[in-house]
Amino acid sequence: MQPKGLENYFITKGLLQRKPRTVKWFHRVIFKALMQLMTGTLPNGAKNLGICIPPRHGKTMIAQDFIEYALGLFPDAKFIYTGYNLDIACESSRGILDSLKSDWYKEIFPHDVVNKKCRMREDKFDTAKGGGLKAAGVNGPLTGFGAGQKRPGFAGAIVIDDALKASDFRSETVRNSCNRWYTETLSSRTNKDDTPKVIIAQRGHPEDLPGWLEKNEPGLWHWIKIPAIDKDGVVLWPEVKSEASLALLKLIDEFTFYAQYQQEPRKEGGNIIKSDWWKAHPYTPINPWFDCAPGELWKPGKAPQGLLFITADTAYKKTKTADYSSLQLWCATQTHLDLIDKMHGKWEFPDLLKNAKAFYDRWKDHGVKALFIEDKASGTSLEQTLRLQGLPAVAWLPAEYKFPEDKVGRVREASWYIYAGRVRLPTYIDMKGFVEEHSSFAEDMSHSHDDEVDTETMAVSIWRYYGGGSDVQTA
Repeated sequence: MQPKGLENYFITKGLLQRKPRTVKWFHRVIFKALMQLMTGTLPNGAKNLGICIPPRHGKTMIAQDFIEYALGLFPDAKFIYTGYNLDIACESSRGILDSLKSDWYKEIFPHDVVNKKCRMREDKFDTAKGGGLKAAGVNGPLTGFGAGQKRPGFAGAIVIDDALKASDFRSETVRNSCNRWYTETLSSRTNKDDTPKVIIAQRGHPEDLPGWLEKNEPGLWHWIKIPAIDKDGVVLWPEVKSEASLALLKLIDEFTFYAQYQQEPRKEGGNIIKSDWWKAHPYTPINPWFDCAPGELWKPGKAPQGLLFITADTAYKKTKTADYSSLQLWCATQTHLDLIDKMHGKWEFPDLLKNAKAFYDRWKDHGVKALFIEDKASGTSLEQTLRLQGLPAVAWLPAEYKFPEDKVGRVREASWYIYAGRVRLPTYIDMKGFVEEHSSFAEDMSHSHDDEVDTETMAVSIWRYYGGGSDVQTA
């Protein structure tokens, strides 16, 4: 009766317990990914799996069933199961052990999984084949137990089920403590290097553990992010969280709505610019990323007819803590300011110079009039060097364009035009990071990066200075 796949186990378990379960499309996505984790076939060679899903949508049930199913197939597998505190982790451990000892489980996996000769504890149990499970709360000890086995193939995992409770998301101290515990304790508790990790959680803050992992362990994780409302406005599971209740939550607590339910956490104090304000422009380039002769880049009838100019915000060093450098090409008309192309990265000065020149060269035959560079840090050197090489580089200072000196003031000025649909974005470039950086911009300057924001507000100042958007009421 052994089920073929985690989804079948999930359904069969419910039937044998006489508690039929609802399986939604997103559950199937998660089941498939967990099967790929066990077979080592996650997309792009990722070793670990991150699942971000709203509360009350089956996180803990899926995490427990994954371990139960895996132990039925691999009785020697060793798991570490963690939750935001020991009591929560032990509750799940007891639930898993109860399943392994049940009659219905033995109908699915006839062999004895549990080691009956060993003393079972609520935070630890052993299997008959040398496997087992250790439960731990975040910041708790894990001495003497490792996940996985020193043999080829899947042999267990570290499973993190909601590393923080909702009330702790706003505490920087608690977040940092959790992230340190992961690096200093949890991540080292494996018996072989390729033992996978699974985190299944609701998001709560840009710097929570999933956010930290995505930023600091790129390439090691495959991420599944399931919002309560998709981009077409379809509610994920209306019986659990209806459209009306989600709309009310967004109205009264936008921070929680975007974090826990949309899996798009923002820092509080941000949201000067909201993500749904952005509009798309109509231009449709064939391929903006390859050199083309003049006239080849744009489809007939879609070439921009306004002023083309480049804005640049630059950083000095290519380090983890340094800001990015940003280059953006804009088309300005009387009524609209449209982003046409962009380049974004961390570069040492020689590469910054090379990339800035290449970006200009890509567009010079299409009529680019100027390359505006903020007159600070590496921007000053870049502007001077490019001008000596014959490029139309211009040093930009906000006061000269009647724009606020402080960043928050600039963002507030630009927000009027974004809200009015006058600053528009392309559909042929991935703009998710650009939009998210804008919506995360915090008045207390606690956000991580604002280079693309700075480059965009610079463009707004130039456009407005030369008469663009004069019909938009800004106060």
